Amino acid sequence: MLNFHPLTPALMDDLGEVFRGNWGRSCWCLHPRLTNKQMDALPGTGSMRERRRTAMAKLAGQERAPGLIAYQDGMPVGWVAVAPRAELARIAASR
Repeated sequence: MLNFHPLTPALMDDLGEVFRGNWGRSCWCLHPRLTNKQMDALPGTGSMRERRRTAMAKLAGQERAPGLIAYQDGMPVGWVAVAPRAELARIAASR
């Protein structure tokens, strides 16, 4: 059975575990949320991966979580981003 929990800053390491070993590890699921220009303008120091992780952690600290982490037997095994279309810049700009 899967259990789902809204992403919070405290669960960022669990999200990293879900993304481990694939492209999501460096994207942090921001691709649909931000345009290339917005990605390049992410504040902070460090690698783009670190800046994206920080940006997702900031989103996770908002009242509405940016998505849900799925757990099976207490282990993080899945992720789904959830947001109104207006918050997904690439999707909102698409036809």
